Amino acid sequence: MSVPVRKANALVRERYRMLVYERGVRKTDPSGKIIREGFGAAEIRAELERGGKLPLHDLLLCRVRYFSEGVMIGSAEYIDSYEKRIREKLGLKRARLAKAVRECADSSLYAFRRFWKQQVLIDPD
Repeated sequence: MSVPVRKANALVRERYRMLVYERGVRKTDPSGKIIREGFGAAEIRAELERGGKLPLHDLLLCRVRYFSEGVMIGSAEYIDSYEKRIREKLGLKRARLAKAVRECADSSLYAFRRFWKQQVLIDPD
């Protein structure tokens, strides 16, 4: 059974995140003094319950490609309401729907991205 690459990458990211939390347990000595910094039991439990997906407030703190290469982010309804104007402004011919940001655990964040013909720009110098 073959798993699509995107889905496989997402599963690896989520499992790795859970592994980091499981292995990153805070260690204390019998007197309660912290020997090694790490995650508390409540933090680990919450992460495992989320299945390794980032909650929106944590995702927004990360350096996310949608913010640097995207045209617009927001709810699906918000993006769809501006879709025609965006297409006209960017000279896009086909209608595009808002795409869910896969890394967002609660799937409430959507993005409108322009797909560039030339992904890598090389300086003529």
